[in-house]
Amino acid sequence: MSNPSQPDDLLKAKLKQAAEYFQSTVNAENVGKAYQRERDELLEQVENHAWDFKAKESISDNEKKAAEIIFKIREYERDVLFGNIASEDLPGEDTLDMGGQFLTNKKRIELDSMIFRIARRVPKGAIQHLHFNAELPPERLLQEAREMTNMFIRSKRALLEKKDLDLAELIFEVAPEDVTPRGDIFSETYKPEGNKVGPYMLWSEFREKFVKNFPGVGEQPAEYRSRYPNRGLDDSSAQGFVALKPAEEWIRSKMVLSEEEAYGRSQTVNG
Repeated sequence: MSNPSQPDDLLKAKLKQAAEYFQSTVNAENVGKAYQRERDELLEQVENHAWDFKAKESISDNEKKAAEIIFKIREYERDVLFGNIASEDLPGEDTLDMGGQFLTNKKRIELDSMIFRIARRVPKGAIQHLHFNAELPPERLLQEAREMTNMFIRSKRALLEKKDLDLAELIFEVAPEDVTPRGDIFSETYKPEGNKVGPYMLWSEFREKFVKNFPGVGEQPAEYRSRYPNRGLDDSSAQGFVALKPAEEWIRSKMVLSEEEAYGRSQTVNG
C-alpha cells in the first residue's frame, strides 16, 4: 500500500477530494437554481436599462413577431448561406466566408439573401448604427486631436525602422497629463509586454519626433489639396481642407483602407 504521507500520494488525494467536492457542488439542485435565478435577474436588469428599452416597450405584436422572424432568417443565413465557421485558411471562390471580401459574397447576397431583400424594402435600409470614426472624415478627427494637450498615443511595438510603420498597432487615449507609465515609442527601451500596448507618449511629442526619425514619411502630396479642394464644405462637418502634419498623414493612412487593402486577394478577416 502507498503511504499517504508521501508528497505525490498526498497531492493526488487532495486533488481527488477537490474534484469530488466540485462535482457535488455542480450537481446540487439548489446551486443550479440559484445560478439560474441570479442570471435571469442580471439579464432583466440589462434589458430594462438598454438604450432601446422604451422603443421595445411600445412596439406592437406584429412588430415583435416580425423581429422574431427576421432574427431567425438572419441566424439561418449566418450558418447556412454565408458560413459561420472560423478558419485560418484563405478562402477560395466557393468558400462560405461570412466576413470575407464583399465582391466574393456580392452575388450570393443579391441572389440568395432574404435579409437583403427585406432590407431593400424597409424605409431607411438596414443601417443600425454608425461608429463615431465613420461619422467624420479622419482629417477632422486628427485636427481635433492636435488641439488636445492630454491626448496620448500607445503602440504595440517600438517604431525603429520603416518596417515597424507597417506592422505597428496604435491607439489614441485621452488621459490625465500626469498619467504613467510614460515612454518613447521611438526608443529601443519601449517594449510592450506580450500583445499589449506599451506606455503612454504625448501625441504632441510623438508628432515632433516622428519627423526627425522618419523624414519624408507622411508628407501630404501637393496634389492632395487640389484633389479635395472643398472637402467638408458640403456636409455637416463643414471643415474645409485640413493640412495634415507628417505623423498625422501617416496615422490617416493606417485609418483609411486603400483600394489594395480592401480588394487584395489576401485581405479577408482570416487573411
